[in-house]
Parts: sequence; structure tokens; C-alpha cells
Amino acid sequence: MTSSRPLLVLLWFIHVTIPGLTEGAGVLPDGLNAAVGGKVMFTTTPTPGTTFQSVNWKFGAKDIFTWNVNNFPALGYEDRITFFLSTGSLELRNLALTDSGEYSVTIVPPGERPQPGNTRLDVYEPVSNVMVTSSSTELAEFSSVSLSCSSSGSSLSFLWLNSSSEVTGSDRVQITDGGSTLTIVNVTRYDQGPFRCRVSNPVSEGTSDPVTLTINFLEAQQLKMEPEVTGYLGEEVTLRYQFIPGPKDDIISQVQWKLKTPEGEEITIIVSRGESGVSVPETFLKGRVKIAEQSLIIEDVEMRDAGSYICSVTAFPSGAFEGTTKLVVKEGLGSEGLHILAKIITAGLFVLIVGTMLATTLFIIRKRYGPVPSD
Repeated sequence: MTSSRPLLVLLWFIHVTIPGLTEGAGVLPDGLNAAVGGKVMFTTTPTPGTTFQSVNWKFGAKDIFTWNVNNFPALGYEDRITFFLSTGSLELRNLALTDSGEYSVTIVPPGERPQPGNTRLDVYEPVSNVMVTSSSTELAEFSSVSLSCSSSGSSLSFLWLNSSSEVTGSDRVQITDGGSTLTIVNVTRYDQGPFRCRVSNPVSEGTSDPVTLTINFLEAQQLKMEPEVTGYLGEEVTLRYQFIPGPKDDIISQVQWKLKTPEGEEITIIVSRGESGVSVPETFLKGRVKIAEQSLIIEDVEMRDAGSYICSVTAFPSGAFEGTTKLVVKEGLGSEGLHILAKIITAGLFVLIVGTMLATTLFIIRKRYGPVPSD
């Protein structure tokens, strides 16, 4: 076993150093990409110093070119092939999609083993006519928009840009249809763009013209709400809420009032949805609450009605707004007590007036006739 090792080393040295004895699997690169109408060079890497007895090129199982002293291109390849005798390389021109596939070469040196090679060529239609269209370019804030990217070419990949930043998917941003459609829900003033679509394939790329969105938003919405309101037991109290729109008129789609309990829980007590009507959930306030525009009216006030009340208004195109007011409940006279108090005050005034008149009359009599004689 030991005596055979020098012989094996010698054979290995002869195999890797003498021209024509190397493996032929690396004669061609692993894979090539090219564009329709373009050209590709199949560059071979035979053993340095190799001379050729013959060279044969195939596309699949079909012979497309043979050199054996003279050039022999196959039918249909006469004007499309250039052969390089120094390396056995081949240039193929005027490429079509149908030229995609497996290519192989066999180089035969005189008196030596053939050196084969194979590779794959993929031909692509170049990217062109990249264009972005929008479902709308003038939008209200918090609405939605879809941008669609179209392009000529094959095996396309899509990338969306907002200014120079890549757009990625999120809760508000959806990228669908293989990346060619960008949908933004609840647009904000920061979604104006400009948006571009970059399309690429292995042989080319192209970018669309920019599309800029106009987002209409209001700058001067105002909410008027009293920070604290006092209500009296058994009486009616109004928690006033006024929404003042900005430069453009808003359409109020929903008004909702909630009560925040001392434990921090928010209880919905009434919701008004415009034409859909008013709904009042089951709470201890049901039957005693109603909405006038955005204000909340509570009838027959109870001590447990005290707390923080939250009003939420949803308007188009402005969006959602919220305000809070505190209701303080105090004991009062009630309606019957007020009537009694009014009667007492009225009677007191009557007695005061009559007494004043009598005193005035006695003063005049004494002044005119002197003191009244006593018995």
C-alpha cells in the first residue's frame, strides 16, 4: 500500500499539468442572461495551449454550429453566429425569447480527450414603457387610493418609491398583484409622494414618471366643550359639545357619547349615526339620555350620573375628534321646591308692599293732623 502512493501522486501531477487532460465541465459559465434583440457571448475556458481538431455547439439536442477546418453553421444560424477559433467561443446575435434553453459545446483536441461544457441561456424582453396610474390624484384625508404600475417586458419585479424611500407593506399600505399595485388606506398629509415605480428584470430596469397626490385636509377644526358642568338631582342637564369645521364644510357621520367610570372603564351610552338613527345601549342612563346636534341631554339627573363624559365626533373629510367634560351632581330643591320657594317669595313681597303702604299712610296722617289722641 505504501509503495503505490508515489505512483498515484505522479499520475495526479501528469493529469493536472499536461494540456488536454483537465476536466471539461468548467469550459462554460454556469448561466447567462441576455435581452431580446441583443447578443450573448458563450466564452469557453479550455485548457491553455489546446489546439482543436473539431468544435461542436448544440442548442438542446440540435447542432447549431460545427468547426472542422471550416465553419458549418446550422440552417437559420448563418448570419447570427461568430466563431472564435482561438478559444472555441461562440457569439449568438439577434436573440429571441425562443433562444432560451440549454447550450453545450464539445471541444476535441488532436489525440486527446474531448473537453465538454454546458450552460443555460435565459432571454428576456427588456423593460420599457413603465407607467403609474392612480385611482384618484385628489383625495380627502383618511380616504384610500390605489396606484397601479404597468410595464412592457418579461419576468418583471416591482419596487415602489415614495420620494427616494422604498415603500413597504404595513397596516395602512398593501402591495399586491405581484408588487404592481400599491394601496394606501387612511391617507394622511404625509402620503402625497411623489410616488414612482421601478421595474426590473435580469437584463434591464426602468422607472416611471412621478405621481403626486393632492391630500385635502382642514387646518382649523375647533371643538368647543365646557370642562365642567353642574347638574342637580331630579333636573335636566345639558353637556354641550360644538364642532366647528375648518375652511371646507364637514359632513358629520357619527356622534358618540361615553361615560368613564371611576375604575377607568368607558361605557357607551348613546350613538347617533345620521340617517341610520340613534342607538342607546343598555345602561343605567337608558331612557334618560338624548342627543341634540352633538350635545348630550340627561333627564332626571341621579347622583351616579356624575363622572367624565367623552364625546367622539366623526366627520368627513376631517376625520375623528374627541372631547371630555366633567359632570358634577348636587342636591337641589327640585321642581316642587322651586314652586314653593317662588310662592313664599311672592307672599313676602306682598306683605312687604302692604306694610310699606300702611306705614306711609300713618306717617302722612300724623304729619297732617298731629298725633292720634289716646283714650
